[in-house]
Amino acid sequence: MPNSKEDNKTFFTMRIDKEEKEQLKRLYDDMGMDLTTAVKIFFKQSLLKNGMPFRPTRVNLDNLEARREAKLDTLKEYKDTSELWTDLNE
Repeated sequence: MPNSKEDNKTFFTMRIDKEEKEQLKRLYDDMGMDLTTAVKIFFKQSLLKNGMPFRPTRVNLDNLEARREAKLDTLKEYKDTSELWTDLNE
């Protein structure tokens, strides 16, 4: 009797830069998984989120916010680093 789960699977093939593939293999190996498992997780999360499982952006959102705040010219100024550290630690 054939395994119905296996009958429902197909192959997925893609091209990727050789060096990036090696970097990704090392990355996911350090996380305890292989590339196939990592891609399966990405696909499953895409289905759960009904789209990309992360927000693709060209700009780091934290940096974008920091630049926006700097343009407002409402940033607090400090006389020296000790004053800055005191404020940060409060």
